[in-house]
Amino acid sequence: MSSTSQFSFEPAKPVRALGVFAFVLGIAHGWMASLHWTHHQVVPASFVYSVIAILIPFTIAYAIAGRRAVRDWNRVGLWFLLLSIVVLIPLMHGLQLLGIQPR
Repeated sequence: MSSTSQFSFEPAKPVRALGVFAFVLGIAHGWMASLHWTHHQVVPASFVYSVIAILIPFTIAYAIAGRRAVRDWNRVGLWFLLLSIVVLIPLMHGLQLLGIQPR
């Protein structure tokens, strides 16, 4: 038998500046979306909307690029930013055109 382990784990890639920047932009976009829905008033509902606006894209991004087999936080951050833009714009403006508003 060999002295090496049957399972070899690669060290995790560190989160680089691009991944962190993508997370920050995605969170800021979620906050701005929640302020849009509350007509730019900081009320308790805007915090609830921002948590929802952050969790929806993050959950999808984590399912795509955050699984244990392929966990790469830089890719998760970039997917999160992309999905926050793609998902939140139709939620903000598309539902408003249909007359659906949370207030």
